[in-house]
Amino acid sequence: MVEAYLPEGGLKDVNYKNVTGGHPSGFEGIDFGGKYFDGGVILGMAQPEEFYFAEVEFTNDIDSSGVVGTANGQKAFRYEMGNAGVPTGFLSCPFNVWKVQKGLRVEKLNVCFQENPYLSTYDDQWAPDYSTFGGFEILYIMKSDYDASGQLYLGQDVDMKNVLYEVHLKLVSENSVVDTGDKLRFDWDAAATSRDEFTFVPTNVENEFGNELPQSFLYQNYPNPFNPTTTIKFSVAKQSLVILKIYNIMGQEIVELLNKNICSGSHSVKWDGKNEAGQLVSSGLYFAKLVSKGQTRLIKLLLIR
Repeated sequence: MVEAYLPEGGLKDVNYKNVTGGHPSGFEGIDFGGKYFDGGVILGMAQPEEFYFAEVEFTNDIDSSGVVGTANGQKAFRYEMGNAGVPTGFLSCPFNVWKVQKGLRVEKLNVCFQENPYLSTYDDQWAPDYSTFGGFEILYIMKSDYDASGQLYLGQDVDMKNVLYEVHLKLVSENSVVDTGDKLRFDWDAAATSRDEFTFVPTNVENEFGNELPQSFLYQNYPNPFNPTTTIKFSVAKQSLVILKIYNIMGQEIVELLNKNICSGSHSVKWDGKNEAGQLVSSGLYFAKLVSKGQTRLIKLLLIR
């Protein structure tokens, strides 16, 4: 198995797929003089290694009158153009947004959207119309996993460093309908560069002497050095109990990040630079220790505040 870390790359394409419904085509992208990428999409400022395939699936029809029925998708943070840069609501939307890895939906993603309160399209929902700019309704697909509590972005402006995709769409015409089940897909294409890293990971096979190859592998964290958060990636060949802890240079345990049975495959855990008590630790060198099936893996982490 080869694990690849591709820190550079670009958006391959954006695809809008209608379900069979007999309606005219639904959305199309807005293009302001070539500023926008495929399908009316701008890349956010999240780090390249944080980008991944995403999929928006609509749970309601959308036509020229807006959302049909009561929006029954996930909730999103609503911002208003011209007002203070904080969300003015956490409202149900006519879609769900999924992070997709290896062709499978693995997590919902947080979403923010922006509306113009001075237009007739202002209705507490993201539902672009067929005007030139789609009613100035902007959709931000965030890198963070979905927080159903609505607390994550309270009191915060939209930070483009947390945005994967900024979406500008409009209905094709007054008669267009977005059908329930339609999908909008973002395909992230990471081209190989001199900064890329490829690691060959032993899988669950046996060598010619009948000895099983290593059951776990711990990758170098990224970013490193880091402030304030870093991602620690590891893989296991078989389902097993995995313990992941952080230690200081004195060998003292700082925090336990993981202690549970993990299925085979690649996984990642984030460390926010805090100890077990939730306090920020000081700058310095730390160690991440992974223990699985009697095997121990160790990497160095450098925190710079």
